[in-house]
Amino acid sequence: MKILNQNQLQEASETICKIHSQGLIAFDQTYQIRQNINKFWSMFSRENKQKQSE
Repeated sequence: MKILNQNQLQEASETICKIHSQGLIAFDQTYQIRQNINKFWSMFSRENKQKQSE
């Protein structure tokens, strides 16, 4: 088994943090998109219900 020096360990930790941060950003963006779709869909549904009742 190779023994990593301090610099190699630091680089590996930084890479893991960057990947984790990118995953969180992607999750947040997906969540925001879903929220916007849900808002649009509920507005669309309300408008259709109002038109049908008129």
